[in-house]
Amino acid sequence: MPKKRYMQLAALLAALLALALLAGCGVNRALGAIMPAVPVAQTPSSSQVNQSGSDAHFVVLDDYFIMETPLGENPYVYAAVAKMKAVATAQTNNQARFLRAMDNQSVLTQYYCKTRIANSADLTVGKEVYILDRTDSSGYHRAPLNAGEKNGSYWFKTKITDISRKAQGQVMVGGGLWVNINAVRVAVN
Repeated sequence: MPKKRYMQLAALLAALLALALLAGCGVNRALGAIMPAVPVAQTPSSSQVNQSGSDAHFVVLDDYFIMETPLGENPYVYAAVAKMKAVATAQTNNQARFLRAMDNQSVLTQYYCKTRIANSADLTVGKEVYILDRTDSSGYHRAPLNAGEKNGSYWFKTKITDISRKAQGQVMVGGGLWVNINAVRVAVN
């Protein structure tokens, strides 16, 4: 291709790109002038979902924690992350259908809830909590390091039994398990 023709095409392409960028900005300015001002919602706390759509434990809004049995008097029961596929109905004995993330199994259960990261006020003896079945190098249960751990691991539903080391960053839960306080979740009412 002759050099002159190449230069003409390059100039034309640059002009079109500049025009497209300017037009986009002009549209945004024009829309801003006619669209009503919408107040910004309160910034969520650290125990809520962030702008990426997940919280610090990689839990997203449509994640549920499901159990196949109630906690009752047990020190803990296993829980897992799941997505609701069908709501509870009279035909299913008030059980909802979930797709469990760790193994893609369909589970019908009445024991489920949404959760959030616990705050300091939640860390009281007797409080029901959820913790990941993973530990750090010190042997304390920890928060998930990524969404794969969140989805692919079992969790425990348990109760806080000892807060004497809360100032050091740990609480004890059922079964004598020590947990880092930044790894604790609670049910959302």
